[in-house]
Amino acid sequence: MLLIEGPKGEFLLEEEALEPAVFVAVGDGFAAIKSLIEHAIAIDNAIGMHLFRIDMVPHGSLLGNLCRSWDDALDNFVYRRLEPDVSPVEVLTAVAGACGDLAKSRLYLAAPAEWSHAFVAAAREQGVPDENIRVSPIATH
Repeated sequence: MLLIEGPKGEFLLEEEALEPAVFVAVGDGFAAIKSLIEHAIAIDNAIGMHLFRIDMVPHGSLLGNLCRSWDDALDNFVYRRLEPDVSPVEVLTAVAGACGDLAKSRLYLAAPAEWSHAFVAAAREQGVPDENIRVSPIATH
């Protein structure tokens, strides 16, 4: 007999959430975001999903192709690639422009700690409640 428990931690997809899911992946944070997106696709429960990817991976990579394939195949999925030098506040502005009222969305952010702190502070200023923000800080190299 094999008993498996999981998932553990706080960076989990809110499966019962009625709000659209907004995923922001900075650098190596894509790995954590990718697992949440794949889970959301598997349960097919999300009203809408938006992915904002910020990294230095060259255009035309397999990673970009994967994101574009989600965008092409899923009616409720929108993908946007942002430049690597974009600031957390600029990303929040782009997210708000694409998604509308951020207080009515679930934000999932995987980014370096300093970047995450600035993004979350700006999101709070925009009226996003803490319970709608999930953060997975990643180590920087």
